[in-house]
Amino acid sequence: MNRELKIKAKRSAQKFCFLLILFVFFACNGSSKTEISTEEEKAIKLAEDFIKRNAYTDALLDTSEYKLVRELNDWSDNDSVILKNRRGMLLPKAYGITTDIDSKWLVAFCNCNVSDEKNSCIMGRGVIVSKDGKEVRIAHKPVGLSHLKKNIK
Repeated sequence: MNRELKIKAKRSAQKFCFLLILFVFFACNGSSKTEISTEEEKAIKLAEDFIKRNAYTDALLDTSEYKLVRELNDWSDNDSVILKNRRGMLLPKAYGITTDIDSKWLVAFCNCNVSDEKNSCIMGRGVIVSKDGKEVRIAHKPVGLSHLKKNIK
């Protein structure tokens, strides 16, 4: 009888240790989101506001509130044509962030129209944000999302 109790106690302790190890493992590795700094958070907020204000998302926009920022890819001078071409192009939340060559932030957004066979976002557009936050503009070249240093999905 004593031996059976010892075996049960040992098995219970093993199960407890196993569950504890699983808990610690998933607590440490469960998040796919990368930790970002306060500076990066500010850059992300500025970039997200920029793409919303400039009609790259599905968000409703009142163009009387602020002037639309033009980019090289705008083939029209008509705001309504530009809004139509941009609307819904990018997801509203930033996909990732990195520092570009000029020590500015490059905040990347998923292009809703470019995905792979698994329907994963592979290409996007970038918003360049100066370190002091005074300059915010769209990058004119597409951004490959797999090469970002920090994914913030």
